[in-house]
Amino acid sequence: MKKPNILIIYTDQQSTWSISAMGARDIVTPNIDRIAYEGAILENFYTPCAVCTPSRGCFFTGEYPSRHGAYRNNVPLSEEAETFAEVLQQDGYDTGYAGKWHLAGAGKPQWLTQKESRGFRDCRFMFNRGHWKFVQEEEPQPVVKAYQDNFGEFHDVEEWVGDENTYTTDWLCEKTLEYIENRDVEKPFLYVVSIPDPHTPFCVRKPYDTMFDPQKVHLPENYYKYCPEWLPMGSQPTKENEDYSEVGGRRKLAQYLGEVKCIDDNVGKILKKLEQEHILDETIIIFTSDHGEYMGEHGLWGKNALYPSCYRVPCLIRWPEKIEEGTRVSNLINVVDFKETLLRLAGIEGEWKGSGRDATALLEGKSISEWENKVYVNGMQFHEAGIMTDEYYVVFREDGYHMAFDMKKDPLQMINLYHDNAYRKLIRESLEDVIIHCRSVESPALSWLETVGQNMK
Repeated sequence: MKKPNILIIYTDQQSTWSISAMGARDIVTPNIDRIAYEGAILENFYTPCAVCTPSRGCFFTGEYPSRHGAYRNNVPLSEEAETFAEVLQQDGYDTGYAGKWHLAGAGKPQWLTQKESRGFRDCRFMFNRGHWKFVQEEEPQPVVKAYQDNFGEFHDVEEWVGDENTYTTDWLCEKTLEYIENRDVEKPFLYVVSIPDPHTPFCVRKPYDTMFDPQKVHLPENYYKYCPEWLPMGSQPTKENEDYSEVGGRRKLAQYLGEVKCIDDNVGKILKKLEQEHILDETIIIFTSDHGEYMGEHGLWGKNALYPSCYRVPCLIRWPEKIEEGTRVSNLINVVDFKETLLRLAGIEGEWKGSGRDATALLEGKSISEWENKVYVNGMQFHEAGIMTDEYYVVFREDGYHMAFDMKKDPLQMINLYHDNAYRKLIRESLEDVIIHCRSVESPALSWLETVGQNMK
């Protein structure tokens, strides 16, 4: 059988609530929706760690942070970690990547060399990190431009945000179109376009900057509600800060949606190019993100907290060869499962490194009797660890601020049940499960988790 091409559109900090196929209220994303409706929606796709570097490491290697080594932002993948690009390259795929990588250490922007690309042959437009809104193509490498204050707010927007030729999202998608058009037709390809939006700073080029009325967008139902007791210990701004008041929150959300709309329009251009090249149905197309954005939920902004909405990310997969249109997968699937699933879906044979499960049968509309409907989560640097099932979410923190939520009765996580005696058995069983998991993946969290268990007796 002819090997399929693989195209991955990978965004940064994009929540499920920003995609209309997944229930968005304020935006319509017809091109992203096309991937969803003509393929499969993974309704419960969770990252183990809602931070850029650890999550990306899980996605590309199929390993948990304790195994792939990139356990916090700006820490590189271990040399022993194996990406799915390396596997596919060895199997005869031509591989390419454009956009943010964030798995090569602290360098910024650090345009990657062949040695650093971890299996991506065409790495000319692969940079390590950064969220610039302006890219100018020059020799020997592109030039980026950005200015932001401590909270990620732009000043002098007109000067620092590009146009349809230089705005980062547009520029990266143009490189994707060029790759598709000039590809080696004798080989199947893997290409990843990694778009730094809709991550902060919340700022987008014209006309997307005025496309959404701040007065009409819907802030989260739990906007600054049930602010956790550990929140003041962090760096999250308060509602009294003008930029993070309801007015400020609406302004940020409107810009965020503008960023998403720009992404969607570019996804449309990519799909059109695949059609023009007559390879649309020969290509596995994946749209996903590394983590979500709280946008004021519980008084939280960005990511790197413990509420599941930021751990749940969109994952849409289109491939008519094996996936029927309109497929919805409700099973809980971990980002760690992606590598195993992708390689098996593409028909790649052999063995490779990874801790993930094969969810191919679920994408094909079949059931997997032995599938454990749960996912494990980890905080950055192993200070938190937890488990989620269909019904409950329980997470433990090294500092003692543990949380437990009934996901059926309390989907907005407004009532922390951790100290409710009626849930002690559930919490104890959850802890035992998390400890077993951490032991299996050699997580440093194991030491303090065992202490939590001792104190619980």
